[in-house]
Amino acid sequence: MLKRGDSKGLSKFATIFLIMMIVLIVIVFFVVRDVILKGSGERALGKYTMDLEISKVQVVNNNNSLMVVVKRNMGDGNFTGINFVVEDTINKETISTNVSLEELESRTFVLPLGIIDISKIKKLSIYPVLGSGLTEKVGEMEDEYLFGSSNLEVCTPYCPPEYECGDDGCGGECRGGCTEQGYFCSENKCFRTLEEKCLETNLLVTRVENATKGVMDGNFSITLSREGEVEMGGVIFAFMDENESSNVVIDIPGDVPSLVSVNMYVLVLDTHLENPKKVRFMAYFFNNSGKKEVCKPSSPFSF
Repeated sequence: MLKRGDSKGLSKFATIFLIMMIVLIVIVFFVVRDVILKGSGERALGKYTMDLEISKVQVVNNNNSLMVVVKRNMGDGNFTGINFVVEDTINKETISTNVSLEELESRTFVLPLGIIDISKIKKLSIYPVLGSGLTEKVGEMEDEYLFGSSNLEVCTPYCPPEYECGDDGCGGECRGGCTEQGYFCSENKCFRTLEEKCLETNLLVTRVENATKGVMDGNFSITLSREGEVEMGGVIFAFMDENESSNVVIDIPGDVPSLVSVNMYVLVLDTHLENPKKVRFMAYFFNNSGKKEVCKPSSPFSF
């Protein structure tokens, strides 16, 4: 049992014990906080399990470039780009890309070298770029490739004389590709886009009238002209009544000469449409696969 005079000693012991507990709690708090902040920071920077791998390296023949295949393996983390660092015995050259990869995705990069001679390369390394703008940081090295081994492949571009565009097999484009605006590449040939062909054609209807009124109602004469030299597949006319509530569509195949007024005749029977008052028209073309491609319809032309 405590004696009356022991209360002061007990109070002093309790105070010391309480102070020690408070100090211990503060220490634990700061230790846990540092662990949490470090962990969250590493997640924000895409660390932990993200794994990028250089899966293939080739020298592009007759071109001071490297073709590099990068694969992302399983693992968490986000990145906004990849820095490729190429080194010889003296120089170091960094080529930056703004490309990210999904898990298990592979992508081919063609790296044109400006400073280093491709025959003198010693090492290639890749670094993920984390964040963007003011928060952009370069992560730790993910993988490297050491040159000088006998298994380095040389990629020779394949572009026969008839190829106007398309993949050269080394990550590049044959003949530089279809760089002119309004063109696209298909089966190694450059073709105009539908939008370009429609814009160049500029089909116009200037007159519509009943050519044999009183004899054969509904036999309409249409005067139209066009620009451009692209061969048309034909013209589609959509005749409508005054309220545009009913219509009949007529397809007239064949090309229309450029910069010449042409008369076309179409028959719109009463059983199809009574008393037509307006017409919309649209040119169409056949693409390289033989499929019909139709331009946007014109505004209504009243007659």
